[in-house]
Amino acid sequence: MTKIFRCGGGTYRRNKWLAAVAALIMLVLGSASLTGCSKPFSCLDVLSTEAPADADGSAEAEQEGAQELPSQEEMAAVIDGMVEEWYSSHIHFYTPQLQRLWRIFTYVHETMTYVEAPDTSELEGAYIAFTTHKSDCFGYFTMSKCLLARCGFETLDVEREGGIAKHFWLLVNYYGQWYHFDPICQRADYDDPYWYCFLRTDEEVADFTVRLGHDREFYTYDHTGYPEVAKTPLNIKYGR
Repeated sequence: MTKIFRCGGGTYRRNKWLAAVAALIMLVLGSASLTGCSKPFSCLDVLSTEAPADADGSAEAEQEGAQELPSQEEMAAVIDGMVEEWYSSHIHFYTPQLQRLWRIFTYVHETMTYVEAPDTSELEGAYIAFTTHKSDCFGYFTMSKCLLARCGFETLDVEREGGIAKHFWLLVNYYGQWYHFDPICQRADYDDPYWYCFLRTDEEVADFTVRLGHDREFYTYDHTGYPEVAKTPLNIKYGR
């Protein structure tokens, strides 16, 4: 059973060199699940710049109250800079994969505020999320996508099928197995009010969806074209 703690530096300071060696072995063994570590990060490698299309296939009309945005090149430069700033202050060479994932998850969850947002491209959504820390699920999704890519994780986009509104989240490859990753952290009104969608199996997200109810179809999605999701829960217990 895995337990995550909100780690400071104390654990690693006691034997930093030993931790570095262990992490190197771990990274070599787990390299199949990591990508993009050998070249500079660019959000343009992972984010779509295409605006969403409405029902008739045309670009989404400008929405009232939408933020006036700079050029794509300027947005990308800002995002890349903020991702690098986050990475340099949160991640070290010897930071284990599980801690990398948890730090991304908690950063997005704790710094973002949920507000209704206009439809945007992924690039625009990430720019708004990083610069204002206010967005709907799409901002949580695009910010996570950038940080996960910077930390070397392979991801796949997931979109809700059915339900009363759109919802977006990610599958992340953790040591060769795929898990659901959604830092918006909807809380269910049942046994555990702090249910986190952090490295969850299909069965776990399906159970959450049923328990949440209200015809929301929260984590209902079309499995066609996706790799098999891990079947064994990690049973992570959260230090609070």
